Amino acid sequence: MGKLIFRYGTMNSGKSLNLLGVNYNYTQNNKNVFILKPAIDTRDIGIIKTRLSDDLSVLATLVHKDDNITDMVLKKEKEDNKKIDVILVDESQFLTKHHAKQLSILAYKHDKLVMCYGLKIDFLGNPFEGSAHLIAHSSNLEEIKTICEMCGDRKAIFHLLYIDGKLLTNAESGTVIETDDTKYMQVCGKCYNKALKDAENQ
Repeated sequence: MGKLIFRYGTMNSGKSLNLLGVNYNYTQNNKNVFILKPAIDTRDIGIIKTRLSDDLSVLATLVHKDDNITDMVLKKEKEDNKKIDVILVDESQFLTKHHAKQLSILAYKHDKLVMCYGLKIDFLGNPFEGSAHLIAHSSNLEEIKTICEMCGDRKAIFHLLYIDGKLLTNAESGTVIETDDTKYMQVCGKCYNKALKDAENQ
């Protein structure tokens, strides 16, 4: 039976590590796994690896904005003359709403196991397009949990973005900024709102 599973979590929650482990388990059991990653994510282009280890990585097929993922998968099966059993997607928050629909077609019409990994919201607390539509289409939602980096007591659900040590409180929705001067922190709701209030008072 096909499934579309969305596994979401904050940064540093081990999403990519989870994907790499799932890929290992399925390939060790002779399952054909097809791994995808949005091309808009320019960090480690075409490679999925985890911040938690420099030794673990896997190649991924890039998905561009106008690509049809359903067609990509069916074409790959035809070219290789081999059924794809499992589809894994990293950084799936960067997918479009059309990509989410195409993945649901692969799961429910073509009986594929589709597992997507990504952030649910950006550092402003707004949902990513891809994540919002994956939530709408998924048969299973699974949270990958981690603790608040500030208080260490509660579950992290938000992000704070600091640039040169200063909290950024406005940007275009869905933005992810990665430079040498940026630092993301995964935080609980209480610490998130306290940080925003403190920034307003500065």
